[in-house]
Amino acid sequence: MRSFYLTILVSILTISISQAQFQQGTIELSATAIAGSQTESLSGQGFPDRSESSTFAFLNASFGYYFIDGFSLEPQLGLLVLEGSAPSQSVLVNLSYSTRIADSNVALFGRAGYGMGNSFSFPSFGTVPVRVSTKWDVTVVNVGAGIKFLFSEVIAFRAEATYRRESSPSNIPPIDLGGGAVIGRPDVVLANIGIQLGFSVLL
Repeated sequence: MRSFYLTILVSILTISISQAQFQQGTIELSATAIAGSQTESLSGQGFPDRSESSTFAFLNASFGYYFIDGFSLEPQLGLLVLEGSAPSQSVLVNLSYSTRIADSNVALFGRAGYGMGNSFSFPSFGTVPVRVSTKWDVTVVNVGAGIKFLFSEVIAFRAEATYRRESSPSNIPPIDLGGGAVIGRPDVVLANIGIQLGFSVLL
């Protein structure tokens, strides 16, 4: 009897999943997160040994609209909470493509986006500050690819591998070398590859 009910449940779930499509007019609400800890160490070259640890959480929320089958525009909000630093935000617009694998409950997707932030949105090391300024002067380029595992016609688990490149003028002031020669402020560029996990809701 138990196996009978299990068969019925699997059949209903399969029927529901088969109806889940990334069609024109569909809205997809997504949330992903990365959490962990980082350790920064400094030693050698005449500096006293130093080691500091902190915890962080990087959260993303996006609103996707499928303007044609498979393709969606996804405004994305990002929030970094880092121990010992003020929270920072970023805003991106992604172009995304999703496709089902035959009649399975697995879909593949890829996306690329561009936006701005008011700090670097992942932990950094060395002399690079995490919070650059209160200005929205960090340029963000984001590329990702992953899978969506459909639990039903409206709920999906998602895992995404991302490459994120961020750049901003540093806090180092221009240096006057004399004779009219000035070294301008260099740009700080950080690149990060990571895995984000989360859920999507299809409406």
